[in-house]
Amino acid sequence: MEFMESVLLNVENSMVVLGTSYRHPISSIFEHEQALRDAGFVGHVLIDGLLATGFASNRFLKMYFNGQHFEYLEDVEIVDAENVSKAQLNAIYNWFKDNVEFVEQNSILPNAQQYLLKKGLLLK
Repeated sequence: MEFMESVLLNVENSMVVLGTSYRHPISSIFEHEQALRDAGFVGHVLIDGLLATGFASNRFLKMYFNGQHFEYLEDVEIVDAENVSKAQLNAIYNWFKDNVEFVEQNSILPNAQQYLLKKGLLLK
C-alpha cells in the first residue's frame, strides 16, 4: 500500500479532502491546491480531519478554491457535522469502510468509533 496523507473525493459537484493519518489534511494544503488545479475545480472544498481530531467540533473546515489557490484568510469556516450533506458524509464513511487500514492505524479514535467506521455503521 502506498502511503498518502489525504485523498480527494468528488461529491455532488464539490470536493472533499479526506485526511488519512494523524496529521490534519490542512497541513498538506499546497498539495491539495495542485490536485484541485489539475482537476479544474473551482468552488468550496470540505476538509475532513476525522483521523486527526476525532469526532470533535473542529473536524470539518470549509475553504474556497478559486481555481488557482485557496483563499485562506478570507474564507475559512469551521463547519458543524450537522451542516455537512448526507452525500458527503456517506462518501467519507464509504471510503473508510473500503480502506479500513487507515482506520486501524489510527491511535486517536477509540476502538468503538473505529469499529463503526470499519463496518460502515455511520452510513445514512
